[in-house]
Amino acid sequence: MLLLHVSFFAGIGGFELGIKAAGASELIKTELFIENNPDAQRVLCYRFPNISIHSDIKDYYSKPGEFNLYTIGFPCTGTSIAGNGTGLDHPESKLWFEALRCIADGRPSFIIIENPTGLVNKGLRAVLGGLRMVGYVWDDPQIISAAELGSPQERERLFIIAYTNNVCERLNGMQTSWGNQIGAEIKDIYNQGRQVKPSSTGVDDGVPRWLGGISFDGHWRDNISAAPIYPGVRHHLNKRRDCNDLYARSVCPLQAAIAIKRVCYLANLAATA
Repeated sequence: MLLLHVSFFAGIGGFELGIKAAGASELIKTELFIENNPDAQRVLCYRFPNISIHSDIKDYYSKPGEFNLYTIGFPCTGTSIAGNGTGLDHPESKLWFEALRCIADGRPSFIIIENPTGLVNKGLRAVLGGLRMVGYVWDDPQIISAAELGSPQERERLFIIAYTNNVCERLNGMQTSWGNQIGAEIKDIYNQGRQVKPSSTGVDDGVPRWLGGISFDGHWRDNISAAPIYPGVRHHLNKRRDCNDLYARSVCPLQAAIAIKRVCYLANLAATA
């Protein structure tokens, strides 16, 4: 079962990299990015030149059956612990409701939603209630820490995997719970990361070594000296904060890979039911 994928609030392509990290490129084909940040768009154009970009979710209209996987990492300004605490009332975080409109119109088979853990107390009930209203059920939401996957930062993120009532009927309770499955998936991804470091191979893993003069995997001292200009970012984007913001707004690919593996499992199970 080929899953045609649209990435909402795509950032610099974290979910697309997660698909590769999960080994799911044969099962999932990304057809569209929705992203309004000009610098993020430039990165996407450079890294994924064959994938179209739509710049504004507010004037994007889904068509039934066009895509069967949506990934949605909507803005966390109002939902993160570090945010202002206004939840889904915040002008950026309330864009979730635009994504929900697209879900209701497009009816994808599967949805992955990602947000900081602050969403638990600042909008989770509204998100799940909206999904129920448009005919979706979901696995128990899971919190995945980047540290569990070998990252030097905690970066806990909440993931929700939802699917249509139709898919639920085909599964008919055959699926292993995500809570029971997730530990083995985290261990598998972590062990892969220990065996092969991206910079040690000649294969392009899709992760830039430099972004606007900042080294992605080097020592912080390396960032003081001159660095190459990454061609996916506009010239003279030399403020450290601007570059870091692009990374911060994107989902961690290895965390995304865990959720993507779950969707692949469910899709294959439903296809053979």
